[in-house]
Amino acid sequence: MKYSIIVGYRNKEINRVKLFLDSLKNQTNSDFELVFVNYFSDTNFQSDIKAILKNYNLNLNLIDLPPSGKIWNRANCLNIGADQSKNDILIFTDIDILFERNFLEKLDSKVEITNNTVYYYKCFFIDNKFKYDSFFDIDFKMKNLKRHIIKVSGINEKGLSIIPKEVFKRINGFDEYYRIWGFEDLDLFYRMENLKKLNFYFLSEFDFQTLHQWHPPSKNNIYLPLDWINFMRNYMNNNKKQIFRERIYSKKYYDEIDNNTNFVNLNLPATSPSSISFQLYNFITQYSNKNLFIEFKLTKTNFVNLLNKLNIRHVNSSIQYYYESFFYFILLNEVNWYNYDFLLEKEKINLKIIRN
Repeated sequence: MKYSIIVGYRNKEINRVKLFLDSLKNQTNSDFELVFVNYFSDTNFQSDIKAILKNYNLNLNLIDLPPSGKIWNRANCLNIGADQSKNDILIFTDIDILFERNFLEKLDSKVEITNNTVYYYKCFFIDNKFKYDSFFDIDFKMKNLKRHIIKVSGINEKGLSIIPKEVFKRINGFDEYYRIWGFEDLDLFYRMENLKKLNFYFLSEFDFQTLHQWHPPSKNNIYLPLDWINFMRNYMNNNKKQIFRERIYSKKYYDEIDNNTNFVNLNLPATSPSSISFQLYNFITQYSNKNLFIEFKLTKTNFVNLLNKLNIRHVNSSIQYYYESFFYFILLNEVNWYNYDFLLEKEKINLKIIRN
């Protein structure tokens, strides 16, 4: 077996998963394994995704991580998949991608993949009127697709890649510092560029056709605290020459919190943003060697004021946005924690901090 197709999944619509799996089921070359990383999906998605995967006769390597309050981390998700893959050629993709039926067959016949080559493949972004099932037909014609194309992925979009495992190991995979959305794929490319005697190629989107399924705009980038995306961009630009990266966040994400863990329970009275801000920093400092279970609830207006107190930039939006902007507080402090668990419910936050 030659290829390992690695995909991460978390809380996406089931029909999008079905179409992705259909595109693999119909491959004319079945010499691949699918490494499917179910990355801490919510409970209501867990049973559905497992039931669907059972319906497909694929060489499946399912990595199933239980529901948990961990921030989405594509880098960590794909590293987990790559580490447990069995084959020498890693094909990184997304759950929204559909492969033409002879994609892998063409790779075998037209592309020479060695330990000195990395390939990127582009995708067509398709509108919501296209009938995706027709893409899997043996007599599918490109002319039937053209009027549904919104755009083609650009050369700076590096999320879809074909990388020899030996190369991936040399740089220790994706840098897991990037969270929520963006930059982990571009960072990987910059680091590989610094390896000697490594050549990069783009596969033609017409010769190696893949489609990006239409879906409503993701909320991930909307919920990103304004400073965080700038922080990640600066981090990437300042570290391009550092090829090998330690996976300092893997243990935080992969380890479950023991149910028998002893916590100091801290229920912060919903008094004022100033009080909440003071209490947060005070408790984290005061209980520097203790595991903390912090719970608090604020109205929309007061939460805006709390973000201001924490110096977290934001835009006018919903209470959900303000609570998710609290991620920034976690992201700035998590390096000092052994593990943590973050649960966002309606107008309420539960934060578990593991110190030892």
